[in-house]
Amino acid sequence: STYEEALRLVTVGARARTTAATALNDRSSRSHAVFTLRIERASSSNSLTLVDLAGREQERHTQCRTERFKELTLINRSLFHLARCVRALAEKGGPGSEKGANGAAVPGRDGGAWHHFRNSKLTMVLGHALAGNSHTAVIGTISPARGAYEDSLATLRFVESVKQVRTRPALPCSRREDVVHELQDEVRRLQARL
Repeated sequence: STYEEALRLVTVGARARTTAATALNDRSSRSHAVFTLRIERASSSNSLTLVDLAGREQERHTQCRTERFKELTLINRSLFHLARCVRALAEKGGPGSEKGANGAAVPGRDGGAWHHFRNSKLTMVLGHALAGNSHTAVIGTISPARGAYEDSLATLRFVESVKQVRTRPALPCSRREDVVHELQDEVRRLQARL
């Protein structure tokens, strides 16, 4: 419930994150990291989700075997499904056009794109950030190394796809009503001055 507690939880999560040596990297991430901070107030609640994705890896470059190869497969599969979700949303310009009770778009009622979110735990966790009532930003990390050209290009294409997704953030109903009342009061004050 405090800044210190949140920082402590981030530290615990960072320590629990699995890393291992591969042929390319002596401390390669073997998992994705997701940190969600939920802020609750009397009238509404919001959440901030920070995600650090493990990078896509190719077996021929990393020379992973046994357990590391299983991790590589799971990482690449989850990244594949995430990219597939993003592409499906980007092709439509964002989530479904149908509106929910608060005016926000209802994800998945756009002709079937929602089923892509069920294919991986990662996409299920990130579904609200990609197709819901949210503001979403992405930062891609690329490498200047000649051998990383394909992976850097794939990262740039993924980031471009995310930029094409249009989320439709909406104010909660109670906050929206407050804004309407404030604007109506302002109009009355301005009319009185005329």
